[in-house]
Amino acid sequence: MNLLYYWQPDNYRRDRRYGFGYHLSQNSAIMNSVDNGGTIWAFTRRGDGRYVLAAEFLARRVTRNPAGYTYGKYRAWADTDRTRYFDLADAPDIEPIVRGLAVRSNATHLGQSFQGTSAVRFLGVGDVQALSAFAVGLPSLARVGFYPEDVLEARFLGEDVAGRVVRDVSETRIDYLYGRDTPDRQVVREIPNPELFGTNDDMRIRYVMEQLKGGRDSEFRRVATELRETYAGRCQVCEFDPQIRYAQEICHVHHVVWLSRGGDNDRSNLVVLCPNHHAIVHRDDAPFDYGSLAFSFANGAVEALRLNLHLPGIA
Repeated sequence: MNLLYYWQPDNYRRDRRYGFGYHLSQNSAIMNSVDNGGTIWAFTRRGDGRYVLAAEFLARRVTRNPAGYTYGKYRAWADTDRTRYFDLADAPDIEPIVRGLAVRSNATHLGQSFQGTSAVRFLGVGDVQALSAFAVGLPSLARVGFYPEDVLEARFLGEDVAGRVVRDVSETRIDYLYGRDTPDRQVVREIPNPELFGTNDDMRIRYVMEQLKGGRDSEFRRVATELRETYAGRCQVCEFDPQIRYAQEICHVHHVVWLSRGGDNDRSNLVVLCPNHHAIVHRDDAPFDYGSLAFSFANGAVEALRLNLHLPGIA
């Protein structure tokens, strides 16, 4: 199933400002119908009033958000290797194409036809062909660069926290690593060049730093400590208890929606995972569904939480 999505201009600007997170959230149940590998064609309105194609979003999976989530019940997770975000600066007008599709768009101003849950529409085969042809040759924005957030979370809660931004010179990317220097890394004293992150300014970088400010006294550390105490240091997926066997506390606290994708430190966005599950969730970029309280993996495996004392269920 393929969909057309009107990305409200304010929401588009906010998402771009913090660096696209390869997620789309919406209240419309239609969003929940997109197939694995289906496409969500997203268009928006520029400041000059022109409607332009914003993204060819290849959906990997659709999950349910926590109850009461501000931006909608359903979250589409993108295939990060194939999803494209287009450069709007010199983008051609897509309004004639959209009005020629089978979807209903009779309002005087195109965006008025795509309000509320009507922002998401089903597309027919001919519609997809028209949009695909239109997208040929459109310039794409630089792909968002993700730092290894699982390493950040683990080290940030450890005893060797230094609270520094370091550059991974060997891979020419910026990593947020909170730990001791290693021989192939050098400390970056200033906020790095935001172009390395695929976004036009440094607001996403500053957002992440804001979420983690305070070192050992940070809000994240406080909430993470509470959660590890709630589960007595055990992994919520496999119930591994390192304290019984090794008398050590090594489980990590994972952000379901990564900080680098706009997530926060609310308890509803955090789960306690052993290092193995934390690593595979990040390596596979496994979506988490708040309805089933489970992670799903690219090979079809599903890992439900065996322990849950803090995440609310969804009827």
